[in-house]
Amino acid sequence: MIRSYRSNVYVGYIEKTKVAIKRFSRDYSYDWFCSELEVLSQVRCMNVVSLVGYCYDGHEMILVHEYMSNGSLSDRLHSCNIDNQCLSWKQRLQICIGVAQGLNHLHTGVEGKTIIHGDVKPHNILFGKNWVAKISDINLSLSRYHEVITTTVLEGSLGYLDPEHFLTSRFTIKSDVYSFGVVLLEVLCGREAFLFDEQEKHRFLSKWAIECIEAGSVEEIIDPYLMGKILPLSLSVFVEIASNCLLLRSTERPSMIDVVRKLQLALQLQETADAPLE
Repeated sequence: MIRSYRSNVYVGYIEKTKVAIKRFSRDYSYDWFCSELEVLSQVRCMNVVSLVGYCYDGHEMILVHEYMSNGSLSDRLHSCNIDNQCLSWKQRLQICIGVAQGLNHLHTGVEGKTIIHGDVKPHNILFGKNWVAKISDINLSLSRYHEVITTTVLEGSLGYLDPEHFLTSRFTIKSDVYSFGVVLLEVLCGREAFLFDEQEKHRFLSKWAIECIEAGSVEEIIDPYLMGKILPLSLSVFVEIASNCLLLRSTERPSMIDVVRKLQLALQLQETADAPLE
């Protein structure tokens, strides 16, 4: 089974500051509430949604976060219209770099601990007023002194789950890397993690996209809005890092700092191509 907890998020104010109030349902595990509270109270990173405060009173469990006014990456990728303009390739790269930096901080930036997010997906990547991408919903986070955790319950969301976890029950920081690889494909393809074929059967975006990449048909998976707008070298670097994140053996996947560097290279190549000639 896949572990799933419910919570409701409300908008409120502390004095004149707008905040997001996350109220957990009564069936939510107290241990996992404490885990998220512990993680957020230690993390100081511009690419992770910050904690403002909390409340625990009997069965009432509440976390207060900074308010993210511009929705999620899922909204920006899959609700593209006149009022919600499609993201350019450079914007998508900048968002991916921000998220990768946030994950790298969770994995390595808290002294003495490794933090596994456990549910990396576009719904959990939010934007504030300045459009900086921030990771949210760390309620599945596992804060431990070791990088490998064994659990018999699947954590995360179908379509983003590390396939190695199904076989070994091991959950690692490389599981986050796999999930982020799916996010990278969503960013490139403009499609959700689940696809439907002509017979209305489920297909995973990751499986379909990797098949096209290995067949040399990358153009088939690119978001139509981006066609002709991506420098081939930038695309090549991006596809390579996405494919490496999705390798079946977790030990062969890159670290998040390596992912950050490759994405920065993809952005640098695109910016060089887009720069006006003097």
